[in-house]
Amino acid sequence: MKKIVVLNLVALFFFLVCRFIAYYLLLNPELARGFIFLPILTWSLKFNTNLAFSLALPNFLIIILMGLVLIFLAWWWFNSLKNLVATENFYLALIIAGALSNLSDRLNWGGVLDYWQFLNLSIFNLADVLIVVGIIGLLLKNLLVNENKTYVR
Repeated sequence: MKKIVVLNLVALFFFLVCRFIAYYLLLNPELARGFIFLPILTWSLKFNTNLAFSLALPNFLIIILMGLVLIFLAWWWFNSLKNLVATENFYLALIIAGALSNLSDRLNWGGVLDYWQFLNLSIFNLADVLIVVGIIGLLLKNLLVNENKTYVR
C-alpha cells in the first residue's frame, strides 16, 4: 500500500507541475518565445481548442466527454486501489492527472495551453505526455501476462 501512496503522490506532483507551467507561461509569455529546450523541442505557446488529432468539436461537448471519461477512469483507478495493483493504479493516476490538467485549461480558458513544439510537426504539453505515458504503461502492463494468465503487479 505504501508503494501505491508514493506513486499517487508522484502523479499529483506532475499534475501540480502541469498547472504551474501553464500559469507561469500565461503570466510570462515572453519566456516561451523561441526558447530552444532541445534541438528538436522548442517552447511555443498555442491555445488548442480541438481534441487530439485536431478533431474539432464544440468546447462544451469536449468538456462533457472528458467528464465521462474521467468518471470511468476514476472508477477504474479506485478498483485498482482496492485490489492493490500498484502499477495499474499509477498509470491510471498519470492519465487522470493529465486529463484533469487539460480539463482545467478548457474550463478556465476555453482551450488547452500547449507549449512544447516537436520539430514543426506537433505541439503538446506535459499533461499530454502524462496521458500518453499512462496509456502506454497500461498497454504494456496488460500485455505482460505470465503463463497463469494473471496480470503482473
